[in-house]
Amino acid sequence: MSSIAGYSMMFVRGLPLAEAEQLAERARPGIDGMAYRQTGSRGTPFELSSVSGHTSAALAETAAANYTAAQGTSVTVVDEFGITWNNVMVLGVTDISIQAVSTSVGGPANATHIVRARWLMRTTS
Repeated sequence: MSSIAGYSMMFVRGLPLAEAEQLAERARPGIDGMAYRQTGSRGTPFELSSVSGHTSAALAETAAANYTAAQGTSVTVVDEFGITWNNVMVLGVTDISIQAVSTSVGGPANATHIVRARWLMRTTS
């Protein structure tokens, strides 16, 4: 099952981007061509979307608050393919919504509410 920061999700969609060498372009007026300077290995910000199921409105509201509280922390992400990404910084959590559902599909068998969220993240060393 997918998870972010240890919170179980019905799914986590998106592709975490691994750290990669960053380059800075250098150009001089009147000189043909470009030069590139390596500036170090860093992650590029990426976005994930998640959906989680909860058995009450109160639990869904608590989950939404916990997601927001994860901002600024380094977490582990397990994507929908079971791949684990460690040391992922949560830069922000946006577009959090809570919806009541009449029939549970995926997640807890007796889920009455789902929480959707968009996560802005970056891999770190």
